[in-house]
Amino acid sequence: MAKYFSFVARNVTPVSQNSRSRKTILRLQSDLIREHNRKNTMQPIPRIPLISADPLCGKVFYIHRVKHGFDADNISKPLWDSLEGVAYENDRQIRYLETLKIHDSTPDVFEIDITEIDLVDLAAIYDFIDNIGNDQERILYVSVSDHQNSSVRFI
Repeated sequence: MAKYFSFVARNVTPVSQNSRSRKTILRLQSDLIREHNRKNTMQPIPRIPLISADPLCGKVFYIHRVKHGFDADNISKPLWDSLEGVAYENDRQIRYLETLKIHDSTPDVFEIDITEIDLVDLAAIYDFIDNIGNDQERILYVSVSDHQNSSVRFI
């Protein structure tokens, strides 16, 4: 699976599908591009020359310390809309979507497949989870890669 880009956005507030406006989508887009470019100083967020038939895999993990009423599905759609026309032609290209929302005080155990997460992003996620004293209230992990039919299977 070829990864096009991934990054961790620190203290970026997601937008809820229920209260989104053009202005909030543009703010989210600006915040995501800034955070992407912080990690990739030599390579701005890619304009992937894909036609709408090229299927993509999108992942977003939202880990937060502050409580709010956003549902995971309500966070996902505005995020992908905000990257439309910037990172890919159309969000209809995303055929496989993984969304995870975790409040850090939740006693549940969550498993995240980290095999595709690069070391810089993984270090930022671990630092957020382990370093309670830092000033971050939330992080978003965003990843876009090509979609392989082998990633969906019935056993």
